Amino acid sequence: MSNSFYSRIFLSLVILLSASTLASGLYFYSWAGLSANQYISRDNLLNGISSGALVQKIDATIPSGSKYVTKAELLSWVYIDPTNTGLSAKGNSQYITKSVVTPKTVYTINIFGTVGIGCTDVYLYAVSNVPVSGDITVQFEWCADNGANTTSSVTIYSGTSSNYKVENSANYGGSGCVGTDVKVKDSNLSVSTGLNADGYTVLITTVNWDNGCNFSIGSGSGIWCRFGG
Repeated sequence: MSNSFYSRIFLSLVILLSASTLASGLYFYSWAGLSANQYISRDNLLNGISSGALVQKIDATIPSGSKYVTKAELLSWVYIDPTNTGLSAKGNSQYITKSVVTPKTVYTINIFGTVGIGCTDVYLYAVSNVPVSGDITVQFEWCADNGANTTSSVTIYSGTSSNYKVENSANYGGSGCVGTDVKVKDSNLSVSTGLNADGYTVLITTVNWDNGCNFSIGSGSGIWCRFGG
């Protein structure tokens, strides 16, 4: 056989090996491509977040890189169930494999109010990012332009993602039209649910806080309040 024949075979092998190396390099960073018994790297974790498999904690900053993630880092960076048997058996400084990671369900609930019929009614809404697997009641204080101020609660029922409640501001000290501004206050803010606290986290946000949130991370509009770990 001619030298050109062997040259073509050699070139084909080089191309195949290069493609395989490139694919495996990309696969290494993929959360989906990580096998159950492999250690999790920081890049794996970031890919899991960007792909929607994991949710990053709102106060966490995760560095990139191939360095493996310890139990302490994992618990501080993403919302996962800390009671997973395999994870519980690990020390804080030990590296973690994918098999012991059970992502928490994270419900992001936006609460807000709008002016209702007759100008004095207030519509109070609670809207979750996804349908909830158990009833979640959010209690919060609100105020309006006409001086109305009280504490109300809205329940999102299991299998649904939103609900609302109508309040007449005149019943709570209001006088005249509500105007255009219904604000949520941090006073009496709470979340109650029958869900297992180890399996979920509830994040509360609103674009119109009256003042700071006692459970807040960050500042300004869209303050987050965290319940359930």
